[in-house]
Amino acid sequence: MRVLLGLLLLFCGLISAGADPLRCAVCNQTITDKFVWQISHLSLDKRSVCLPCSKLTTLCFVCGFPVKSYTTLEDGRLICEQDAPTGLTSPQDAEQIFRETKRDVMRILAGAGVLPDRNVKVLLVDKRQMERAAGPLGKGHAKQTVTMGLTSSRLVKNDDWEHTICVLDHLPPSRFAAVCAHEYSHAWIAENVRKGRKLDADSMEGFCEWISYKVMSQRNEALEKKIILENEYTRGQIDAFVKADENFRSYEVIKWIKEGVDNQIDSKDPSRVLALEREPAGPLWITSAPSPVPSTLMLRGISGSANRRFALINDRTLLTNETAKVRVGDTNVVLKCLAIGTNWATVRILGAETNIQLFLNPGRERTQR
Repeated sequence: MRVLLGLLLLFCGLISAGADPLRCAVCNQTITDKFVWQISHLSLDKRSVCLPCSKLTTLCFVCGFPVKSYTTLEDGRLICEQDAPTGLTSPQDAEQIFRETKRDVMRILAGAGVLPDRNVKVLLVDKRQMERAAGPLGKGHAKQTVTMGLTSSRLVKNDDWEHTICVLDHLPPSRFAAVCAHEYSHAWIAENVRKGRKLDADSMEGFCEWISYKVMSQRNEALEKKIILENEYTRGQIDAFVKADENFRSYEVIKWIKEGVDNQIDSKDPSRVLALEREPAGPLWITSAPSPVPSTLMLRGISGSANRRFALINDRTLLTNETAKVRVGDTNVVLKCLAIGTNWATVRILGAETNIQLFLNPGRERTQR
């Protein structure tokens, strides 16, 4: 027994001697005394930090951990050596990521209303510019330790909108994309939520975070999903939207934000997403084709005013610049409505990138490339 005990102690000593000593993640010194495990909601990592470093007030604005070696940006933000090289500073790179993210959000919102496209501008800004854009009320949207995104929507005339999205610079690409998805959703709300709909501010933020969460889920971005779920500024609405999405179709949740009765989603009763305002009687249509599901693309009606026309194409009603799935016989195509006249509509078949001009009187269709 003594021999076995001696061999066991020797074996443990060898393991201990060969193991790397525990080091502080901040100062990189060997930890010989008490330390803490620090977990930031801006990171997936758990890091060992010595007691002196755990009391530092210098925090990286990206990862949220205390830092001793860092870069101070012109607007006062601190960024650690690990996060500095990946931060976005190029407007061209920012525009590219925004376009890719916008396409992902459009797929989620397809068929649910107008999809802002060429009327959206994205700007890469620093903290000072963000604060000036937000104004004295601080109307920031995507927030963590600082305001990371802000959307300004302006009705230019009639139903024409202009949207300007500001996103904080030096964010890693995945974080930048998550903020872009959130802010684009604000632009969509401005153009699609019915007039008079009184939504709670937390609910609007929760919806935008939910759209961003869905995009990050599709991209398998575990860190960004964690950040979205742990961000407390929606006061629980992000959880309510996620729960509603798990219990019902995403389309129902999107329809609720436009036409729901309640101003918030109740996480205890997500079925309330099905409670919608009664829709008013539809417009009088000038009909041209009786078939409920035509086997070809067919303009079945035009309604509305000169400033806001609706085109009934097969089974779907579209506004100018709206994108949606349209049934054609036993299949579907994705159409974008480019323009609507008094007796015609020009649409684009996405994928084929073919433009077609449809008329109320069949037989006059023109195809354009």
